[in-house]
Amino acid sequence: MPAAFPPQSILERLGRGQRDPAAPSSPAFLLRQSILRNLAIVLNTRPGSAAAQPEMGIPIPQELLRDYPASRDTIESVVRRCIGVYEPRLQAIRIEFLESTGMNLRLRIQAEIADGDGEPFVIDSFVQHDGWMDVEP
Repeated sequence: MPAAFPPQSILERLGRGQRDPAAPSSPAFLLRQSILRNLAIVLNTRPGSAAAQPEMGIPIPQELLRDYPASRDTIESVVRRCIGVYEPRLQAIRIEFLESTGMNLRLRIQAEIADGDGEPFVIDSFVQHDGWMDVEP
């Protein structure tokens, strides 16, 4: 794995003493967990809420869903752009719509880990009624 993509962020490495010693600790597992945590943060950040990165995040999902299914292209482009900019450890990002009922939406986010091997990275994301976007492996 190139040095440009350590398996954990600096804050995750500083907090190592708080980690459960029984939890898996392979570099590949730690990298995936770090990416998953970062995606949960950036996909639940709203533009303008991070002073250092005012463009970071996606609009409130309910605003994007208001015109669904006509807004599918917008949702796809907003989510893909956000991941592409704020999670550089992923490449070849694809968004697949799994289902939508009312104001609920499930997306599958597929990408490759940009570590030279192009290992697949797939998560499902669910937009809850309160606008929180859950991400799960």
